Amino acid sequence: MNLIIDIGNTHTRIAIFRANELLDYWQWEPGTLSSHIGEMSVEHCAIACVGRFSDALRKEIDEIGVEQLLVSGMIPTSLKMRYQTPETLGADRLAAAVGAWSVQKGRALLVVDSGTCVTFDYVSAEGEYLGGNIAPGASMRLQAMHRDTALLPKCDTAADLQPIGRNTRQAMQAGAQLGLRREIEGYIYAFMEENPDGHIFLTGGGLPQSRLYEHFDQKITIDKFLVIKGLNEILNETYPS
Repeated sequence: MNLIIDIGNTHTRIAIFRANELLDYWQWEPGTLSSHIGEMSVEHCAIACVGRFSDALRKEIDEIGVEQLLVSGMIPTSLKMRYQTPETLGADRLAAAVGAWSVQKGRALLVVDSGTCVTFDYVSAEGEYLGGNIAPGASMRLQAMHRDTALLPKCDTAADLQPIGRNTRQAMQAGAQLGLRREIEGYIYAFMEENPDGHIFLTGGGLPQSRLYEHFDQKITIDKFLVIKGLNEILNETYPS
C-alpha cells in the first residue's frame, strides 16, 4: 500500500492507496498517522511539501519506517518536462498535472488548482508539461487589500456572497471572490478556444461556484483528490509492482 502526504500552505492532507484505489483520506492532526494506518502494511510513501514540514509529522513518518519519496519538479514522471526551472516547480502542481494526464491521455489539458494560491497548469496532447501561471487566491486578495491600504478593513471570504457590494466589506468580498471566478472562467474560455478537444480539471478547496462549469460539463472534471491521485501515480511509476 502507498502512503500519500500533501503538505500545503494551510493544511496537510494524507491518503492511503492500494494500487490506484483510495482507501483512506484525512486532514492531518498530530498523532493521527499511526491510528489511521493501524495494521495496514504500507510499503512506500510519497511526500509533496509546499508549506511547512513540521517536526511532529516528520517524526510520525519516521516511526512508521516506510521508504519515502520526496516529490519535486526534478523527479521523472510520465510527462515530458518542458518547464524551464523544474527545480522551482511546486510538487503539487506537477502531481495535479500527472493525475490529470493519467485519466485523459492524448488530450490537451488545463489544470486549475484553487487554494491559498490559484495555479493554472497546461499539458499538451503529446504529454508535455508546458508550465502555467500562479495567482493569489481569494483570501490572499482580501489580505492584500487590507494590508496595502490605509482604510480598507480586514475581512474573510463570504459564503453568502453579494454580486454587488452594498458596503465596503461586501465590495471587497465581491471584488476578490467574483474577480477570481471571472479569472478562472477567462482561462477556461481561452483554453477551449485554442483546444476545442481539450479537457479541464478543477481541484482544490477554494474553487468558486460557477454555472460555467455546468456549461462545459463534458469538458470539465472536478476532482478534489487530483493532487493526491497524481502523487500516488508518481509513486507507482517510481516503484512499479
